[in-house]
Amino acid sequence: PAATTTFLFDLEATRPGEARKRGTVQLKTMRSDGELRLDAPAPGRAVTRVSSRVVDVATGRDAEDVYMHHWVVRIGDGDDFYQERVDWDLVASTEDQQDMTWPNGFGFAWDPAAPWRFEYHVIDTRGADRHACAQCACLGGAVGSWACCQDGHFCETTSNAAPRALRLVVDVDHAPATSVKMAKPTVLAASANAEFDAVRRCSDGWNGAATTRLPDDAGRARPPPGLAEEPAPSSSACPYWSYATFEIDHGRFTTVPRIAGHLHEGGRRLLVYVDGVERAALRRTGGRVEAVDFEPPLEIPRGATLTIIGEYDATAPRLGAMAHVYVFAALAAPPPPPRPARN
Repeated sequence: PAATTTFLFDLEATRPGEARKRGTVQLKTMRSDGELRLDAPAPGRAVTRVSSRVVDVATGRDAEDVYMHHWVVRIGDGDDFYQERVDWDLVASTEDQQDMTWPNGFGFAWDPAAPWRFEYHVIDTRGADRHACAQCACLGGAVGSWACCQDGHFCETTSNAAPRALRLVVDVDHAPATSVKMAKPTVLAASANAEFDAVRRCSDGWNGAATTRLPDDAGRARPPPGLAEEPAPSSSACPYWSYATFEIDHGRFTTVPRIAGHLHEGGRRLLVYVDGVERAALRRTGGRVEAVDFEPPLEIPRGATLTIIGEYDATAPRLGAMAHVYVFAALAAPPPPPRPARN
């Protein structure tokens, strides 16, 4: 039957403005903090949803004034291609939408022999500007990067409250593998790197305006060239367009039942183009990026050109921004087990 396995991760006592990041090498100390695992309870299971929440240990209730920067799962089955610093397989939808959910009738094999390595990044925002903390600003606010809010780093806060104990609760919903079709999500960024700064000369109050050159400022004011169908015009007076193009040299995406996405605050939409033709538009509304389901499934054949486009409203600087899509691709069914010989 369907079931839920819950994993609990207790954070080190956290002060206002302090970041807690575990599950990878820490840049502050250049030491590994140890491996966090989401191990399958038994063979023959398929995951249908992964979700999380942060709990205040003292009250037992969901914690207030917490920014969940991200959680990711690295499975490392050797079958993926990665962009620079995009080295994860499963990831939360948005900072306010802490789940990854498979389309109805699909799941992903949870194999005890293939360890799921887990990483989380939480910021205590008591007395702080949540939006400012989320941007992980560096160099006086000129740029932003997750590398600037590593474990033990602080964002500006007015709170002198005592440290508190927080607990990350991760729920993994799973079902018998024989009851669902298999679909593997592939994470692709609409940029050359996992994150970028969505800033232009028209961005108000950007601290890097006086010192940082923006040679591609005009180029980021419009979608990429060469599309057979142009996107609808932006409603922002200061749009920032990010994009990346992939030449599909494999048959992994021949059956795509869902495309989901991830945008930070200020993100407007994600667009997916196949051979220059728009096939999906994902909009961020109220902190959520709604997935697009395909019936029949979308086919992205070998030899196609896949273009991922993200649009941000850069009227205010959007540092450390992300624009990712998750392509859920159906996997070929494994061969049935051999029948036992009859005596």
